[in-house]
Amino acid sequence: MQTHTQNHKDSRCVTLASPRNLYNYLLLHIYEKFGKREKDLFEFCFRDDLPCSVLESGDPLKWFKTLEQRGKLSWNDVNSMVDFLKQASCDDLVSAARHYQARIGVIQFFQRHLQAKLPKFCLDDKLKKKWGSEQQLPNDYFDRCEEFFFRQNSDESRDQVRCLFSKGVVLLVNSCSGPSSDSVQSACFKLLYLADLFYKRFKKMIVDDKELLNIKPSRITKLSALGNRRRMSGRRRRRSPEPVEVRLQLSYRSEVIYHYNVLLMCMSLQLVILTSLLGWGMGVL
Repeated sequence: MQTHTQNHKDSRCVTLASPRNLYNYLLLHIYEKFGKREKDLFEFCFRDDLPCSVLESGDPLKWFKTLEQRGKLSWNDVNSMVDFLKQASCDDLVSAARHYQARIGVIQFFQRHLQAKLPKFCLDDKLKKKWGSEQQLPNDYFDRCEEFFFRQNSDESRDQVRCLFSKGVVLLVNSCSGPSSDSVQSACFKLLYLADLFYKRFKKMIVDDKELLNIKPSRITKLSALGNRRRMSGRRRRRSPEPVEVRLQLSYRSEVIYHYNVLLMCMSLQLVILTSLLGWGMGVL
């Protein structure tokens, strides 16, 4: 993912790739690393899953395609490939496949929670297609994402990272909702951009901890409600300067009333004293 500024003042351009495109990159990378040993082992391990004619072709790309057609391999399930690479002791390829799984896991995490919060968005079709291109995203979304990560430390604990993912969902949902609702395409681009940021920041932890993203929706709902309260409070604080003038006027009026009451009390006291003195004087006479 690459980001650079475009001429348009309200947006910036970012290079994004669909999960399907990332999947193709992974298979091509594995294909390029396959030697005779790996091919022989693959033929043996998948002899029950592939027709002899396909295996005899000696073409790994045909093998992968046939496994896809038979439901043994897909962009969101490469477990059979990972298992084979482990058996074949292809450590570098195992690492590449596990990092791919982690990256797809982050995308699916945000997709699942965005879909739950905003059912109107059906992102499956867009994510399943093979595409990779430069896309425009609003400047304010870039700024919010940058600000979000700028505030974080580099040594977060597991719980802190899980909390950040939950806050990331809130950020994404809020950016895709509101008065001017996003299109499915725009929401998809925002999702992929944010998922890439999270993956690159926490990929080691995501790869090592398969349960990291098993976050309950209730936790995200609480953070969303808290965020809404903070925004409402912020709006109240940011209202026009008139309330300040009103408060000054009220303060001035209160001060005038206070002084008036003090003066009234003093005059009443003087009247009481004067009346007492007159009564005493009459008694003496």
